[in-house]
Amino acid sequence: MATVTAECAEAYQAPEFAEYVLVLSGEVHMHHEAGTTVARAPSSVYLAAGERVKWQWPGPCTYVPICLPAFSPHNCHREAEAGAVKDEEAMDRLRALHTDTSTVKGP
Repeated sequence: MATVTAECAEAYQAPEFAEYVLVLSGEVHMHHEAGTTVARAPSSVYLAAGERVKWQWPGPCTYVPICLPAFSPHNCHREAEAGAVKDEEAMDRLRALHTDTSTVKGP
């Protein structure tokens, strides 16, 4: 589950994964080639793999992103964009967190 606390926007991205977005509260605007799709709670939206999209939140929002295959900073292909919520430094930290892909073994 992801929580957005204030108005903000992501940079454009064209991920390798398909994504289902379940909006639990608030709304998210998805800007893409065909225009803008507004998903308001309680609703969902589907984004096809490879679709270039820019996420924008006009205010607080809680949503569940379901990515197939799983999200990684290496397969989301986020473009560099001034003013985006995640700058290059934040993306570098995210990439570092996703570097160790070893399997966690249970007891």
